[in-house]
Amino acid sequence: MSTWLSKQELGSFVLLVDEYDSPLTTSLNDNQLFTLIREDLSQFFSTIKSQDSAFRFIFITGITKFNKTSIFSAFNNLSDISLIPEYCDIVGHHHDEVKKYFSGYIEKAAKELEVDSEKLFDSLVRYYDGFCFEETAKIKVFAPWLASLPKNSKTTFRAILKTPQRNLGRSLRLYCGV
Repeated sequence: MSTWLSKQELGSFVLLVDEYDSPLTTSLNDNQLFTLIREDLSQFFSTIKSQDSAFRFIFITGITKFNKTSIFSAFNNLSDISLIPEYCDIVGHHHDEVKKYFSGYIEKAAKELEVDSEKLFDSLVRYYDGFCFEETAKIKVFAPWLASLPKNSKTTFRAILKTPQRNLGRSLRLYCGV
């Protein structure tokens, strides 16, 4: 990958690494596997750093900070914007955005599920609103992945309301003081 990147035009790539921490959190109970994954991630990020001129910018997301595990040791210019208020809503949706862009899907799902659309919206709020990405916890957004859900209403919204992800949403809401 390093050789290929070195041949690319300067600043021609944007890299998004979403949920970089997922392989690590799923292997927390297996020290050997965790170490292997950490080493692979560290090597990957070292390769990226060695060819950083090919990137316009790099955006890395994750829930858990593993900054003490040497994964990012190659990045000496990494900026953590996790809790900076100016960036708190770049990875989520406000109520008005969900109502504006998802209203048709919510109404269709409500009809198929035989519930009031406001009741369905309230369920979404209860389980998926309250993510906060700034230190004051004043600005809350819907789960960032809401927009990526397939729009086959009945199945999608039943899955939303049953998914284990809601436990994460509850935990984050508690953490955010909601």
